[in-house]
Amino acid sequence: MLKPEVNNTQSDESYISLIEFFSIIWEKKLLVLIVTAIFSVGSVFLSLSLPNYYKSSALLTQNEDISQSDSLLSQYGGIASMAGINFPSEGGFNSTDYAVAILESRNFTENLKSKIPNFSEIVFASNGFNPLTQEIYYDEDIYDNVKKKWVRKVKPPKSSEPSILELNKIFKRDILSYYIDQETGYITISIELVSPNAAYDFLTVIINEVNEISRSNDLIENEKNLLFLADELNSTSKIPVQDSV
Repeated sequence: MLKPEVNNTQSDESYISLIEFFSIIWEKKLLVLIVTAIFSVGSVFLSLSLPNYYKSSALLTQNEDISQSDSLLSQYGGIASMAGINFPSEGGFNSTDYAVAILESRNFTENLKSKIPNFSEIVFASNGFNPLTQEIYYDEDIYDNVKKKWVRKVKPPKSSEPSILELNKIFKRDILSYYIDQETGYITISIELVSPNAAYDFLTVIINEVNEISRSNDLIENEKNLLFLADELNSTSKIPVQDSV
């Protein structure tokens, strides 16, 4: 029986190549150690030079409390159904959708600017924080904190002070983040800044503003529905149903 010849040439060459490789590494071990040490030390200095960022988060849930206007709508809802009256539908636009729409709105960022002290400076120019003095540091090429003056150099039509468009872009991209749990509809909102105090303050104002805007919108919608119901009941020809109210 003929046996196939085994060619060990390729295996031998691979073995020799590995030996040569490790031999070169061993000969250059000092250079390898130096390069590794340089990169290690450099990465440490780079990490230390970068500012620390602090994240503040909160979980928003849909409010299940029934307001006075909600109670009225519930009270007259059955009567309206008997009269063949249907309330205007918003197409399934729930409170979670509305909260997200608020957060994405440029007007919301502008509203935060009017409610939070130094909003523009913190969003656009902050680059450090002193935990001992609780002081926020700013990029001196952008904002002079001593003179309280914007000093960044830009070409027209831009101005030294960032516009609401610029603030909105930076705020939504680098500072504000949110996550929606599709099963529960809960929203987790997070704010990340160089100052833990500023992160907490920003988040507190944001939650209050979202709640206030949502509450105002709910009241407006309920008032519209009540007015709609009253008009329909007044115009319906079903007198016994009206008398029962």
